[in-house]
Amino acid sequence: MNRWSIGFAAKDAAGAPGLSFADGIVTATLTFTLPSAPASLARRMEAPLVLSARAAEEERIVLSCDGHRLALYAGGVLADEEWPIGTTALPDALREVPGFAVSDEPFPEPPFEPRTVRGLAGFRPAPGANIGDCMPFADGGLFRLYYLYDRRHHHSKWGLGAHQWGQITSPDLVHWTTQPLAVPVTDAAEGSICTGSVMRCGDRWHAFFAIRACDGSPAQLTSAVSSDGVHFTKTGRVFTLPEPYDAPSARDPKVIRDGDGFTMLVTTSYRGRGCLAALHSDDLETWTLGEPALLLDEPTQPECPDCFTFAGHTYLVYGLHLATHYRIFDPETASWRAPRGDGVIAGGRLSVPKAAVFGGRLIFAGWRADPPESVWGGGIELYEGFASSDGTLTFAEVRA
Repeated sequence: MNRWSIGFAAKDAAGAPGLSFADGIVTATLTFTLPSAPASLARRMEAPLVLSARAAEEERIVLSCDGHRLALYAGGVLADEEWPIGTTALPDALREVPGFAVSDEPFPEPPFEPRTVRGLAGFRPAPGANIGDCMPFADGGLFRLYYLYDRRHHHSKWGLGAHQWGQITSPDLVHWTTQPLAVPVTDAAEGSICTGSVMRCGDRWHAFFAIRACDGSPAQLTSAVSSDGVHFTKTGRVFTLPEPYDAPSARDPKVIRDGDGFTMLVTTSYRGRGCLAALHSDDLETWTLGEPALLLDEPTQPECPDCFTFAGHTYLVYGLHLATHYRIFDPETASWRAPRGDGVIAGGRLSVPKAAVFGGRLIFAGWRADPPESVWGGGIELYEGFASSDGTLTFAEVRA
């Protein structure tokens, strides 16, 4: 197990192996090795992982590794993170260097302290962190906004992302409270905890998601459970699709209530055509494959699906060709029809928008790139959808 911590004064990083201190910034540059890494991962790992923190010369710096997460603290405050796999020689290289305290135990994680914010404009879960795909969930009188916690705009962990599920909650869409990570990376083999959905059944919350593997093997559709909607435990149960579905690309599970049971929509392909596979369950644990819920006449896969009922209409949402579209269920033809207009959520101003009906309002949550030139991740934005008599939606930004 690759567990250790290194403590030092910021000024001592100048010239030390793997460290530097210049212009008030401490930088740690670590190379990791994994003898069993497949070629694709080994190539990624040729690049070092780099963490940095702004600090005064005498400020106490701690660099810590618990086996699957690197954390850099300045003055006891988290400044940067990375998510490695394998081992690094840095702790041994610093054991005999004056001014450095090397321990075989990771630095104790400071206790989580919730903070309150008014409105989501400019919200970031931590300094240097971004918001990725959002997964809103209306839980009675509480709006739970799960999201992908991101650093480096998807470039953490050698470009695998190392995303985790964060959460922020609100009773009124104005006053918000941060929550601890709901589904974190807990194993070095996890490249990323990807987009999914939440379902509450009785006194248990179920989170469904895909895990992107470091070794390039097919992503695993799996789940985690919670007794409070805040702290989740991974079940280890893995859902897979048989041929002729494309199992390696299966992702973005969306679970909805379906009569007395549940349906899971999964992004994939069927005989070369983009589709949403449909699995059915009575208990959210055992799943049976049904007919595709959506089958396109093209190879492009409909990504990050969402499905909900609002104002007497049932909607299906999915991403296609870099835009997020919605369709309306037509009970007469038992098919999905296009609305009037372009059928794009919020005019394309949100990335990967998903919705929850909260207090009778249809609320879409998504992210907008920040800075604008970044490829992935930014800040949360909310839009409200308004339905006309034929189901066509119009949109307006939700402001605090």
